[in-house]
Amino acid sequence: MRALLAELHQRRDRRRVHLLWLVNPNEEPYDLAAVTTHADDARTVLPVATVAALAAEVSAWGPRETCRAYVAGTPTGVAAALTTLAYAGVPAEHISHDEIGPDD
Repeated sequence: MRALLAELHQRRDRRRVHLLWLVNPNEEPYDLAAVTTHADDARTVLPVATVAALAAEVSAWGPRETCRAYVAGTPTGVAAALTTLAYAGVPAEHISHDEIGPDD
């Protein structure tokens, strides 16, 4: 996700991007400082600690039929995010995902 934000920044791409980072509520996100260097008025980085918080953020977006979602994380985290996005009305064909590492 950091690479995606960096590329958008480098290309001066002004599309809206919200990076919703599902994190353990008892831990600091490992790369938060590096990722937030690419945050500005068009790109936001928001660590969220629960699926409910993720759902609340997604529901605050504009029309979900036109948004695209990129999901990466552990198998359980990806499954939770995919379920949340589907429930929020993001079309499945607008979601890309990648499982990284095992569940803890």
